[in-house]
Amino acid sequence: MSARRLLLAITVLLPIALGARCLGLPVFLVDADVDDDGVVGPADVAAVEACLGADTAAPTPVYDAGGCPLRPPPIACAAADVDGSGRVTPADRALVVQREGALVCNGSERLCGRRFDQVAYATTHNAMGARFPPYSYSILFSNQCSGVPTQLADGVRALMLDVHWWQAPGDSAPDLFLCHEQCDFGSQRLVDGLAEVRAFLDAHPAEVVSFIFETDADTVGREAWIRDAFAASGLLGYVHVQVPGTPWPTLGEMIAADHRLVVLTDDPDASGCGSADPCPWYHYLWSSFAFETPFQAASVAEFTCSDLRGEPGNDLFILNHFLTQNVGAPSFAQQVNHDPLLGIRAYDCWVFQGRIPNFVTVDYYEIGNVVRDVDMLNYLWGQTGGSPP
Repeated sequence: MSARRLLLAITVLLPIALGARCLGLPVFLVDADVDDDGVVGPADVAAVEACLGADTAAPTPVYDAGGCPLRPPPIACAAADVDGSGRVTPADRALVVQREGALVCNGSERLCGRRFDQVAYATTHNAMGARFPPYSYSILFSNQCSGVPTQLADGVRALMLDVHWWQAPGDSAPDLFLCHEQCDFGSQRLVDGLAEVRAFLDAHPAEVVSFIFETDADTVGREAWIRDAFAASGLLGYVHVQVPGTPWPTLGEMIAADHRLVVLTDDPDASGCGSADPCPWYHYLWSSFAFETPFQAASVAEFTCSDLRGEPGNDLFILNHFLTQNVGAPSFAQQVNHDPLLGIRAYDCWVFQGRIPNFVTVDYYEIGNVVRDVDMLNYLWGQTGGSPP
C-alpha cells in the first residue's frame, strides 16, 4: 500500500473506528507518560491503576451560536486511557509497564532523537485571538475558540502571535499587546500572554514549544521592549539560540538543556535589541530559517503547495492551512480541518517541497483532526527517515 493510501485509510477509518469504540489508537500514537514528566515510570503505572474501569469517552461535540465547539468538563482519567479505547483497562497498564524507563518528548518516545526541524507541530494561526473567556475576542477578529493555555494542553506546540504597540483605554502609556489588527476588538498584554506559556513549560518539562511572531509598523524599534517582556514573564531562561546554517538539536537535547522555546519572527531587525543586551534567540524567519505557503486562500481550490515567503531550502516549512475571506470563521475550519483534506494536503505538500511540513497552521484547531494528523505526519517521517513517503 502506498503511503498516500495508508494515510487516507488511517485518517478516514481511524476516527470512525474510534467513534464506534471498536479499536484503540495505533501503537505509534500511544503516549504512556501519563503524568507528562518526560519519563515513563512507576507513577504512570500507579495513575493507570487508580483509574482502572473509568470511562473516558468524549461526548459528541456541541457547538455554540458562533460555531465553536463547547468544551465539556475535563475527564479526570483521560490521560490514563493510553490506548484511546474509551475506557481505562488492564491493556493500558500493560502498555505503560512495557515502556517503563522510556523518555517521552512532545508526547512521543519516537521524537526524542529527532532534530527540531524533522518534527511536525500542530500550529494555531493568530493563537491569541480566542473567543472563549477570559479572552472574548470579537467574532470578527478571532481565529481560535479556546485560548493559549487550552491550546497547549490539547497538544498544540506552535503559536502564531501578532504583536502591536498600543495604548489600552485607561492606560497612561502604550505597551506591547497581543492582538489581531485592531486591538480594540480584543487584546492581551504581551507579558501576560508570555507568562501563560511559561506556566505551561514550568509544568511540562518534556515539551518543546515554538512562537512565530508577526510584528507591524507600530513595533519597529521595539525589539528591546519585546526582549524585556520575555524577561519579565520568566521565559528568557527557556529560549533556544540557533546559529544559522548549523544543525538543529534534537528535541531530547533541547529538553535536557531546558532550552525548550524556539522564537521566530518576521521582524527583519531581529538583532536590534541592543549591543549591551542582544537577543540572538529572536530569529528572523525569512533569512535562513523558514519558508511558507500562501496564507490568503479564500476557498479550497486556492490551496497550493508552492512557496510564498522565505526560500524552500530553509530549515523549517510552514504549511498555512486555513481559509480567509477578510476574516476567518469556524465555518471555514469545518471545510478544511477534517480528513481526508487536511492529512492528504499535508502529505502532498511534503512530496511537493521534499520535506515534512513542520508547522501545520490552522484556524479553530478544535474543529477537525489537527493534532492527530500531525501525529500521523511524524509517524510517516519515522517510517521513511524523512524522505517523502
